[in-house]
Amino acid sequence: MGKKPIPGEQRVILPDVSWQQFEMLLQELGDDRTSYLTFDRKRLELMTPTAEHQRCNQLIESLILLLADELNVSVSAEGAVLLKRADLLCATEPDSSYYLDRPAPLDRRVVDLMRDLPPDLVVEVAITKSAINKLAIYAALEISEVWRYVTQAGEEALLKGTLTFYQLQGDRYVETPNSQAFPMLTTDRVVQFLEHSDAIGLPQALRTLRAWVQEA
Repeated sequence: MGKKPIPGEQRVILPDVSWQQFEMLLQELGDDRTSYLTFDRKRLELMTPTAEHQRCNQLIESLILLLADELNVSVSAEGAVLLKRADLLCATEPDSSYYLDRPAPLDRRVVDLMRDLPPDLVVEVAITKSAINKLAIYAALEISEVWRYVTQAGEEALLKGTLTFYQLQGDRYVETPNSQAFPMLTTDRVVQFLEHSDAIGLPQALRTLRAWVQEA
């Protein structure tokens, strides 16, 4: 008997939503909301992540925190925060946001980018595809670097997805083999870490990663 398939995220698209309605919904949902929101010129997506989705994000965060520790980089890991700009009628909520060598805004669930600076790095995990072009929103919000990890449902496939680094150049992103935040890091090395965490366990995978950083 085959293994039970892992479901992807639940995504709901609401058309013809005004910015005012979006703001009212934010207030109604409050800080304890479980769905991640993306707003793009009257289209609103609500995405509810699964435990498997969150697992991928947490593993990537453990890698980022280890790298920051080894390379003596101050990092504020903000988790899922809504990044919004009312003047552009767009907002999105990545899985994780990071401020490097500078403090994060005080509001830890909604960041108004008309007032505050954007994070240096965001991470997005996707098991199912969004109907909204989130890269275009990240570019409009002037996010310097985006890591996007795309994978498939299924216990054997979950940690064997593909990772892409995007760096903002002008008003658009270009794919790069190395991270801007951590130049020594390649996409292949991140994917290897994810596979190791599944094959040999997270503690050993972290020890192996730390040894690699120290030798690099």
